[in-house]
Amino acid sequence: MRRKRSIHLAQMLLAAMLVSFVLLTSGCGGSSQSQQQATQNKSQLDTALKQAQANGVPASQLQPIVKQEQ
Repeated sequence: MRRKRSIHLAQMLLAAMLVSFVLLTSGCGGSSQSQQQATQNKSQLDTALKQAQANGVPASQLQPIVKQEQ
């Protein structure tokens, strides 16, 4: 039960990070501050993906997020 909750929490975190990343990058018109924020958010998403993999979240569940990121 605890493992299932951990996986669910990791999925929610990844989804939130992805949505934040998409929202911030879709509005980037060229402002250096916006681009810097987008780069930082991408880095955070990459870190969250690595943590999810390390915590045992199945690759099949992470694949849609990785595809959207690319």
